[in-house]
Amino acid sequence: AAATPGAVAPRAVVAAAPRAAAATQDPPKPHHLAACTWASTSFLRRGNRVSVGDGEARLTEWIAFHLEAGFDHLYVYDNSGAFSTQPGHVYNNTGEGYANLKAVTDRFAPQRVTWVEWP
Repeated sequence: AAATPGAVAPRAVVAAAPRAAAATQDPPKPHHLAACTWASTSFLRRGNRVSVGDGEARLTEWIAFHLEAGFDHLYVYDNSGAFSTQPGHVYNNTGEGYANLKAVTDRFAPQRVTWVEWP
């Protein structure tokens, strides 16, 4: 058949090859729903006139509530050492040498709660 003047010849459509699955997928995330808090064994209120020392009870309740609410991991940044360590104290993420909240976080599974020394 003769080509019609001005007609465009059909072109072959070539589908792009699919990319390799590993190259397009992000690595799996370690947690689906995580939360963090900054905590201390005690703190001062009302112009530094009132000391509140119920940090362990507050943190225990906070952790229990968030795990029950569906969070799969919690990070606790413990600032207790900022007010209770001697000058020159070396922080080594063990909590040794000062009052802290590590004993509270240790009551929960380490796969669910991470304690971070945060002076």
